[in-house]
Amino acid sequence: MTKPKGYVYKDRATGKWFARVTVTDANGKRRNIKKTADGGKGAASKLLKMIISDLEDRGAEAVIETDRITFRDLAEK
Repeated sequence: MTKPKGYVYKDRATGKWFARVTVTDANGKRRNIKKTADGGKGAASKLLKMIISDLEDRGAEAVIETDRITFRDLAEK
């Protein structure tokens, strides 16, 4: 996997800052990982670095799976 890249942006409608990374899963489908930052642009940049670090450590499949886990799945584990 190549080093993932992403970006931060401010939503015009809500005024919130987001960190976003696009990755390709094992099936070749593109997935977006988007998280809301608690704070401004600096907080979004830190969040982006954390997402990229997590992708490099655990891989895209693990990050996508935990991003979509439901409470029922968590309770069963």
